[in-house]
Amino acid sequence: MPAVDVHRAVPGGQQHAPRIRGLITQFHPDLERVLGPRLDHPTVTWLLERYGSPAALRKAGRRRLVEVIRPKLRAWPPG
Repeated sequence: MPAVDVHRAVPGGQQHAPRIRGLITQFHPDLERVLGPRLDHPTVTWLLERYGSPAALRKAGRRRLVEVIRPKLRAWPPG
């Protein structure tokens, strides 16, 4: 499965969670069930951008994902 560049596929990033949800549903419905309620969070968009596919997320593993997400979550919400 090809990686999806979220910002190119969905101009405006976070503002277009329904469009991102539609794209994810087409490729991997189970992933949409997990991420769907959290698609408005910028960290989820960043994860999709960085890993690009369900296979890449799975390969990274839970521990690695938590490591890369934790600093970003501390920075949310911005200012």
